[in-house]
Amino acid sequence: MNGMTFSEYVKQNLADKDLQYSSPTRPSSTSDSNHGICQELISDYRLKSYQIEQQERMIHNLTEKVVALELHRVTQLGQGKIIGLVVSAIALSFISLATAIFFDLAPLEASTIEVDQARPVAAAPN
Repeated sequence: MNGMTFSEYVKQNLADKDLQYSSPTRPSSTSDSNHGICQELISDYRLKSYQIEQQERMIHNLTEKVVALELHRVTQLGQGKIIGLVVSAIALSFISLATAIFFDLAPLEASTIEVDQARPVAAAPN
């Protein structure tokens, strides 16, 4: 049924089958030929319906697989971001620790600066 309605399909097949059954090699009555044509059309219709159902099932299965793959991809991206955040947090912790150790020495230096400032400065001559 490539772009045809069912009635167009039936008309076309009836015309094709009529040519087959009207050939001189198959003598039969009109009702028998009509019955044969109808049986073939019904079997063709059932076959097409079955094929369409199979294709719909295949499409449904493929759609489910695509959804599962997209979910897996998003999960992988999320895990990558979480790992990146953890690594960043660890790096910041090390930087904070290094900064704390470095500036822990600063109070000793500050105490020597305070001593220097506490000395009286000689008055400048006028």
